[in-house]
Amino acid sequence: MAGPAPLLAARGISKSFGGRNILDGLDLSVSDGARIGVLGPNGSGKSTLLGILARAREADAGEVTSRRDLVTAHLPQIVPGDTRSAVATVLDARPELREMEAE
Repeated sequence: MAGPAPLLAARGISKSFGGRNILDGLDLSVSDGARIGVLGPNGSGKSTLLGILARAREADAGEVTSRRDLVTAHLPQIVPGDTRSAVATVLDARPELREMEAE
């Protein structure tokens, strides 16, 4: 008997830029309650992958599926017209985090 369906799954994800494969047939399955990290050198496809998983970017091939009630969000590294860093943007949106840091 198979276990519960994953919270988020990616199958066969591929993406290239200018003829350079960044993601090539990537498979990923994230279970409910899991915590994951995405590590790699600059230009290795971390932000591209997260954008595809959040459906903010399109893959060249493959499919992303998720549970019906899953809410995803994507904060790009660079927001046109906004000079704040990604950390400052998050802290501005969540003032309680600044308060916790001050304590």
